[in-house]
Amino acid sequence: MIKNSKYYKGIYSEMIEILGEDIVRLIYQNYRGQQVTFPMKLYSNEYVEKYIDKNITSKTIR
Repeated sequence: MIKNSKYYKGIYSEMIEILGEDIVRLIYQNYRGQQVTFPMKLYSNEYVEKYIDKNITSKTIR
């Protein structure tokens, strides 16, 4: 098995360094050939609203 990230093309090389080879192979098997765009925001609006409701007394909006 190849363990050196320089043997991978483009973004796969960077992902190997961050995520590890096993995870990148899994991503490749499931999403190869597809263009994936990640949203700028990580959390859903529903989660943010629930978090604010839960922590309204102990935290500020920031």
